Formats: sequence, C-alpha cells, structure tokens
Amino acid sequence: MLFVALLCGACAGSQQPEGVLTVDGGQIEGVEADASDVIVYKGIPYAAPPVGNLRWKAPQPVEPWEGVRTCDTWGAASLQGGQQEGSFYWREFYQGEAPAMSEDCLYLNVWKPAKAKRGDKLPVMVWIHGGAYQNGYGYEVEFDGTAFARRDVILVTVNYRLGMCGFLAHPLLSAESQGQGSGNYGLLDQVEALRWVHRNIEVFGGDASNVTLFGQSAGAGSVQALLSSELTQGLVHRAIIQSGGGLSGIISAKSLADAESMGQGMWEEAGCTTLEQMRATSPDAFQKILYGYLMKQKAPYMGLPWGPCIDGYLLRDTLNNVARRGETLRIPTMIGYCSEDIAPEVMHKAAVDWSLLQEEQGLAPSYVYCFRRDLPGGDMPAPTGGFGDMKGAFHSAELWYVFGTLGCCWRPMTPGDYELSRCMVTYWTNFARTGNPNGKDVPEWEACSKANPHVQSLDVEQEGKENLYEGNNLSVAQLNPETWQIENGKISTMYLLKGTRRALLIDTGMTSDSLDVVVRRLTDLPLDVVISHNHVDHVGGNRFFPEVWAHPADKGVRDVPYDGKELDLQEGQLFDLGDRLIQVMLMPGHTPGSVIFVDEKYRSAFTSDAFGSGHVWLQLQPHVPMTTYIASCERVVEVMRSRGITKLYPGHFGPYADPLDRTYMNDMLELAGKLSRGEKVDSQEYPYSKHIDIAARNTRSVTKGRVTLVYDADNVN
Repeated sequence: MLFVALLCGACAGSQQPEGVLTVDGGQIEGVEADASDVIVYKGIPYAAPPVGNLRWKAPQPVEPWEGVRTCDTWGAASLQGGQQEGSFYWREFYQGEAPAMSEDCLYLNVWKPAKAKRGDKLPVMVWIHGGAYQNGYGYEVEFDGTAFARRDVILVTVNYRLGMCGFLAHPLLSAESQGQGSGNYGLLDQVEALRWVHRNIEVFGGDASNVTLFGQSAGAGSVQALLSSELTQGLVHRAIIQSGGGLSGIISAKSLADAESMGQGMWEEAGCTTLEQMRATSPDAFQKILYGYLMKQKAPYMGLPWGPCIDGYLLRDTLNNVARRGETLRIPTMIGYCSEDIAPEVMHKAAVDWSLLQEEQGLAPSYVYCFRRDLPGGDMPAPTGGFGDMKGAFHSAELWYVFGTLGCCWRPMTPGDYELSRCMVTYWTNFARTGNPNGKDVPEWEACSKANPHVQSLDVEQEGKENLYEGNNLSVAQLNPETWQIENGKISTMYLLKGTRRALLIDTGMTSDSLDVVVRRLTDLPLDVVISHNHVDHVGGNRFFPEVWAHPADKGVRDVPYDGKELDLQEGQLFDLGDRLIQVMLMPGHTPGSVIFVDEKYRSAFTSDAFGSGHVWLQLQPHVPMTTYIASCERVVEVMRSRGITKLYPGHFGPYADPLDRTYMNDMLELAGKLSRGEKVDSQEYPYSKHIDIAARNTRSVTKGRVTLVYDADNVN
C-alpha cells in the first residue's frame, strides 16, 4: 500500500492540514486502497475499548487521541471461536491466515472516492459481517470497498463483539444494567457504529440521511434485529438482508430468561458466581468455559450458542411479532439467499413472506433474489446429513460477487463471473442510491408482490471455459476480463495479459498456427513478449514478433535460432500495461532463469515455465541446486502471502482444473525439503523422461496432492 500524501508541509495556527478529517476522538488521515482513486481509512475507533470494567457493558464514547492518526492498519477482530485451519471457510475466506484478535475490537473501516468531500452527499452503505455471531471481521479479504467507492458509494465495515464478549446474558449483568437487560452487546456495538456514521460520515463526503444497512448470515440476522429496534430510528434508510432474514427464517432471538439461564449455568460451571470473578477471568478461557458447558448439555451444540435475545431494551419482542404489528423501520428492503444455502427452502419462503407482508402493510414490496452460481473450482463434499454449504452456490458464495472482489478469490473465475459480479455490484449500489436496484446496463429486476411473487435469479449465462479460437491443436480461454490462457497441445501454456495501454504475452510455446493472428484477435494494443529459455516448446511462435524478453540467466539453455531482437529481463522489472502493473521476480527452479510475473490487480501470478507445474524440474543443464529451489519456493509463498496473491498459473502442463495456490507451494516445499535432507520418499520413475533427450539418466519423481516434483536422483544437492 502507498501512503497518501495528505498532510501539507506547513500549516499555521489551528488550520487543519489538507486531506485530514476530524471525527469523534480526533483527526485522521487515510491511505490509498488497491486503486489510487480510492482512499481507505482502516481501524477507526468508534467506541472505547470494552475491556476491564467495560467488559459486558454498552459501548462507551471513544477515547480521544493526540495529533493525526494515520489509519493504515486494520483494528483487531473480536475474540472468537475462529475457523478451523484447513476447513472449507478457512480456505475460502481466511485464505490460511487468521486476523489479530482482541477484546479491544470496536473499530470500523471506511472506503471513499479519493475526490469525495464534505457536501457531496454520497450514499453510504454499512456492512455487518456474518459468522454465526462468533466468527468473522469487517475487513475479510472479500469485503474490500474499492468497487463501491468507484461507483461513488461510501462503504463502512464494522468489527463488533462476538461470542462470549458480545452475546453473554446473565442475571447479574441484567441487574447491573438497570433495566436494559443483557446479552446484546454485539448489537449495541452495531447501533453505536451507526450513530458514529450519523455524526461523522459527512466529512468523508457521505449523506447521513441515506444510509443502507446490509449484512449476511448472522449479519443479516443483525440487520433484521436492528430494523425491529427503536434505537435505530433515523439511522437507517434502506436495508439489504442476505441469507439470514425474513419471516420465520433460520435466525431467531432467544428470550432473556433462556439466555440468562445459559449464561449463569456456564459461569457457575466455571466456578464464578460474581461479576468481579467473571471480569477478572482471562479471555483466553472463554472458549473452554463455553465448550465445557455445552458438552454437559443433552444437546451439546444447541444450534447457535450465541445470538440476540429479547432484552427488553434494544429488542422488545421477536422479529415476527414486531413485523406483523408493522413496527419495523418502514424502509425499502432487498432480501435473498443462495440456491444451496443452509436451508434454501426455508429462506425462500421467509424472504417472499417478508416482502408480501410489507406490501400488505402499505410499504413497497421487497426485491428478492436467489444467487444460483455454482462457483468454479473444486469444493469440499457436503457432510452426510449436513447443510449444503460446502458446494455449489453455498452459504456465503455471493460475497465475492457483491463486493466485486473476484480477483481476490483463489477460484478460477470466468468472464461470466466477472459480468455477474458487475451486475450485482450495480444492483446493490443502485439500491443504496435510490431504493431500487434497477438502472442502465443491468437486467430488469421486478419487486416480489402478491400479483407477481418474483425472485430474481443471479447466475452466469454460460458456464465453463469457451474455446475462443478453433485452430490446429490450440485452445484459447478467457480467465478474467483482461487475461487469456492459450494452450498449445496441452503442454505449452501461454498467457496474454491486457491493460489500457499495452499487453504482455508470456511465453510463445506454439509450433503451429499463426500466433500473431491469435493474439491480434484478442487485442490490438502494443505488445511485449516474454519467453523462457530458447527451446522449441517455448519459442515456436517467436518468428511472429520482432523482439522478445528473456532472462539472461537462461542464456545457457539455447537450441533454437532467433533473428529478432532479444532484451534482458531484470529482477523487479515492471511492465506497465496502463492500469495494470506486472512485476518480474526471479525464482530459480526448472532453470536458473525461471521467473514469476506478479499481477496484484487480479491477485495472480504467472510462470512462463515449469516452476509452477513441477513436472520437469532438474532435468536440464545447468540445473538449479535443490537448496536454491527450496529458497525459491519459500519466496513464492512469502510473495503470495504478503501481496495477497491467491492464484498461481503455471507454464508447462498448464491445463489444471484450478490455478495453483499456497497449499500447492507448501506441498512442493515439503517434498523438496525431504529430498534435500535425504529422507526416505516414495519415488517412482518419471515416465516422460523416456521421451526427453536431455533428461537425466536417473530421473525420478515424488508426488503429493497436485504436486509432482521431478529430480535427478544422482544429483540432489
């Protein structure tokens, strides 16, 4: 991230520096988001840290700070159960890393157009994340607000207290609150965040009188709870409810008595009978206290152990009762679910019934949707007898599309996915602007009424990779709106990357057809061409281009003459394609000159040879020592981690079902490490070596998962 130069050089007296904003607590400055035309303010405190004596109390006013606070770091997520490493949602959204967690978690984040200023009156959207009221955080990778800000909408995402911190009810806490009950601290945090938005959002260019509250799963349950609370009057003007709302839906509030009974039993089981003892308990013990209690119950998992309760203050009755009395906020709503959601039939009926009730009560009926896209890429099988939330259009599948963050996802998204996401971002931001999702360049969406109980289907028009070129042993598939994969005989894989000013062709492994004709079907922009070492399976198409780039470390690996101009790639070199920068990183692997091309715009990296595929490692001379290869793999993992790279597209043997990821690289590291240390491995003869003249005499291979690591068994060093 590049810091935005927001402070002016010399500001006299009390004049506020240019670009610095004043909010509750003091002055703040933001940083550039992934796009320079968007500013993000990370980790703005909206209430005092709920620690010590403030544990299990309503949020208190934010503590002031001195000077200008640079908001370049996310605030800690709430303490939570956490996703189990290796689980479906761990891979899907956490991508192998958990956030920093703390009781001190009351922070929010704001994305705005860089040009936005006070008085612009831009619509505001406030996002409440899901996670069963015990997991999640407001800056998960899929919640980036750049796409919204580019449509002149300000996005606010919120961290709130979860689990024991956010939803513990207890008779002692209810008595202490003097009539305000207990157990809804997480919801009170959300209300406080809305109050913060109401007081402060105008300095970002937002309109405090046009705020759309939206959330998914437990976030959707939170949205509906707040719609039925008197505390949000005047704070929310539209609502979007995703996979967790409607009449008699999958989420409901407990009675205060039931919630208090659970809380009291839990803490008494832990040996704590006073608030002093409870507040003195280390938060590290919270999960143990919960599980110890649940395991002694007849139904140990009890559905959702945490969630809202009818506390008599924030919530005075169930959502169903409040809605049927017509006492929810009288505002426009969108509501929907996924086709393979937790309980799609229940969600469908709940959403339609909600809309028809609104119409019956004289409100505009809701816009109801069903997200049906079977996401590309392999999923985990759904457990026997379990919910269908691990495959297809699973619970939470729509999040990548709603926020326009497909490029951050590990899945091999197609142009159809990007188009679906564009439509959904447009629907959501149109609704925030006007209360109606319709507008130009999107299919019409009718409201769900008694006369026409319409449910909008959100799906791609065509699945699968279409072969865009019918040539001789050649296929072309579009990976995203600006990237194409060109395959020649299922062994030489090329990539064409396009920007606004130039394009980049990685490798020219094509021995038939006219590669220049193929490329010019896809772009007419000026073109840079990169090759790997000068073997026929990489340079068959060189003759079509007057100059090519190659790494000088591969000059010892040559066997095909080339009459054009050859340019030397440099470590760290940038190809500026316009709005897309591609960086060259030397990653010695298959050969000394193996490189990776890093594309942060689409969270991708591309190889022009076998570093990514692993099928032909250490067969060529001069070969790369095993220790050097291990160091390269470690660097790839670090680059992917630090830069948010989720997809690694390989050279040779490229037609995988999915791009590669860090799991692949870690498996490769494990195998290479065992070989380097001389550990016993289950190796086998590498069958392709019989057909490769330059293969080592004793070529062997080892395999784990999708990794096939090939090596010279007589020369492991």
